[in-house]
Amino acid sequence: MAYGDSGQGNSILQTVRLTFDATGRARRTDLIYFGLVSGFVSAIVTFVLSGNSFIVDTMMMAIVPAIVGVPFYALFARRLHDQGRSGWWALLIIPSVMAALWKQWHFATAPFDELDKTSVSDWIGAPFSLAVFVLAFLPPQEGSNQYGANPRVAA
Repeated sequence: MAYGDSGQGNSILQTVRLTFDATGRARRTDLIYFGLVSGFVSAIVTFVLSGNSFIVDTMMMAIVPAIVGVPFYALFARRLHDQGRSGWWALLIIPSVMAALWKQWHFATAPFDELDKTSVSDWIGAPFSLAVFVLAFLPPQEGSNQYGANPRVAA
């Protein structure tokens, strides 16, 4: 699927429209748009729902990004397709998400004097997060590939 030169606004709408579609290819710009929009939505929802208690607020800071981040799996699979890689590489996201959720749970339940300590989840999640970040921004495969046409080429 080609995006064409339809302007930045249409490109953002295209990114939103293809949120749950794991087929085809996606540009690096799509990841940036998705990150900006999901970060904004997460911040607004967390702000609106916060204020109940420390534990509820901490859990909201874990749950809201996890829910908003679910569509990222499909987008990341399309980004991998743009590089000619299988979407199965998107499974690298799971350990980093699990480590982040564990860290949030630990933050909500640990005694105050243990909060500044580095945990096992940091050491497990960091390499996977770094791998996902690097894979997300590697250059695309030029021209068409088995997953479709280059999304940067006008239709």
